Amino acid sequence: SEVIEISILVLSALGTSILSGIMGMGGGILLLTIMMQFFPPAILIPLHGSIQWSSNISRAYFNRKDILWKMTLPFILGAAVGAVAGSQFVIALDEVTLKLMLGTFILVLTWMPKADFLSKVKGKFYVLGGVVSFLSFFVGATGPLIAPFFLHEKMQKKQIVATKASFQIFVHTFKMITFFALGFSFKEHWLVMSLMIGAVILGSYVGKQYIGKLKDKTFKWIFKGLITVLAGRMLITTLLKIYG
Repeated sequence: SEVIEISILVLSALGTSILSGIMGMGGGILLLTIMMQFFPPAILIPLHGSIQWSSNISRAYFNRKDILWKMTLPFILGAAVGAVAGSQFVIALDEVTLKLMLGTFILVLTWMPKADFLSKVKGKFYVLGGVVSFLSFFVGATGPLIAPFFLHEKMQKKQIVATKASFQIFVHTFKMITFFALGFSFKEHWLVMSLMIGAVILGSYVGKQYIGKLKDKTFKWIFKGLITVLAGRMLITTLLKIYG
């Protein structure tokens, strides 16, 4: 029944938001996978985007003292350019090729020896913002693409969670503007959307309470593991589409 479906979606929103609140990532893709069982793609992508937008805003707000604005501001400027480009162009690469390249790139960036030169590359967050924002129009979840860049910076776990949330607010904002411009109506789904948004905000608050209990070293290893699982899942599901 509809009540059971809404209950599953709201509890999923809460659980995945707690995960993202503690780890900074993972919840968005997990929630997308669950929501795929209930909504067709045309409704799923804007609906998921609006819920993740709220989740990232609340996570950034609860951790606002730990946002590194010197990274966020260049990312926002790059993301604005990427969004304009993404909304104008039809990407030449097909989705399968794009996901194989992305998955491989994420794994290499995550597990390569610590590259101190990456932290010294000027303007990399402008470029990252542009690329991530552009890709967000063609690839469901771009969070794992952002994450490896933080592994090569001298950042504490709270700074990683807060800064990554601040990055993704703007990626989702530009996507939402595009959905509104294309005429998507959120009014038809106001009840489930409102309940899920309430759940992700609560999840962000709960996650904030637990993040301080993880040691930095443990956090980094779990963070790496999550990136690896998410990138690996992208590669495996894509390869199964080709050869399955």
